[in-house]
Amino acid sequence: VLVCLKNLAPAQEMPRLELVLQTGHAADVRSYGASIRCVAMSGDGKYLLTGADDKTAILWEAASGKKLRTFRGHTRLVSSVALSGDGKRIVTGSTDNTAILWEATSGKKLHTLQGPHNSNTGITSVALSDDGKHIVTAADGFANLWEATSGKILRTFQGHSDLVTRAALSGDGKYVVTGSEDKTAILWDTDRGKKLQNFQGHTSGITSVAVSGDGKLIVTGSRDKTAILWEAASGKKVQTFQAYDKELRILGNHDFATRVAMTGDAKLVVTLGADTSILWEAASGKKLQTFRGHGDKVASVAISRDGKHIATGSWDNTAILWEAASAKKLQTFQWHIAAVTSIAMSADSMHVVTGSQDRTAILWHAAGDKKPQTLQDSSWVVGAASSGDGKYVVTVSIGLTAILWEASS
Repeated sequence: VLVCLKNLAPAQEMPRLELVLQTGHAADVRSYGASIRCVAMSGDGKYLLTGADDKTAILWEAASGKKLRTFRGHTRLVSSVALSGDGKRIVTGSTDNTAILWEATSGKKLHTLQGPHNSNTGITSVALSDDGKHIVTAADGFANLWEATSGKILRTFQGHSDLVTRAALSGDGKYVVTGSEDKTAILWDTDRGKKLQNFQGHTSGITSVAVSGDGKLIVTGSRDKTAILWEAASGKKVQTFQAYDKELRILGNHDFATRVAMTGDAKLVVTLGADTSILWEAASGKKLQTFRGHGDKVASVAISRDGKHIATGSWDNTAILWEAASAKKLQTFQWHIAAVTSIAMSADSMHVVTGSQDRTAILWHAAGDKKPQTLQDSSWVVGAASSGDGKYVVTVSIGLTAILWEASS
């Protein structure tokens, strides 16, 4: 492994690593490393949860980088993770066709939720209500609502004619939304299991869904290059957003999967398409800003609760934090060595967490004014280099990850 540092910028000009979650996930000997498939952050920003190809999930303390618990129990990769609002319970979904509910503090396995027999996909999506009382899992052509205390199925939501790709719960747990490869999304009443609305308007499979905090609005993203905002009660199409800019640069193979995110008050929607993210005013459908600055396809997007910041992760191995109102690039985070495939922000927008195919998750301090804190690397370090002024050192471990260290501390 060869590591080179050249013309390293002064500290005040560099976005700084707040925390590198470095060697908690084990590499797969058949590949270059265990990709982190999914990340989640607790509502208060105190905890991070990562799921990976190594069949485990890890809960981290955000402030210190301390590994609090490793959750082992799946027999295949962890494809989806979720945290309750208070961080006391977590749920993991896997391609082994199970979801597991865990007690976060003790690591105790509370319930194993079995997916459909002879599943072709395993669990594709999990969601957990804010109060931790209900879980939603999606697999194959339907979704299940589970009671967290008993591990019993309360409802089965079956109405799609193809794979259910995404499932989401409203904040109060009263509604479930499912999106499918059958080009539709469905709104369900969790109490009765009744289908309230069938949202039809996409011309290709749905790849992403989001629900407003009050459950009144739903946004869906699709491979048809659009996102649609829907009125939940009436099923009315409020706005259609063209997620792929007319000036689209096609970068390599592309399946045109549109990702979406929405602020809690549903006033703003952000769409992700190819190398571009777009911020929209939900009510009017007005394009407010276009965010373009990555050198490859954008793989992940997040928007802060107050709508002031947007974060994007890309196949160019970087993440960018943007000021939403001006589309100004505030920080570029560029210490991953593989695609940044998942991204999340703390409620106060002070931290961004990125998950990458390089087997790391990194917590960044958005302002760049905090001392880096790195989880102790227990892997064999096979390469190292120092900046010319001696202020920084980079080490590379056998796990194919790199860490930037502040030499003085």
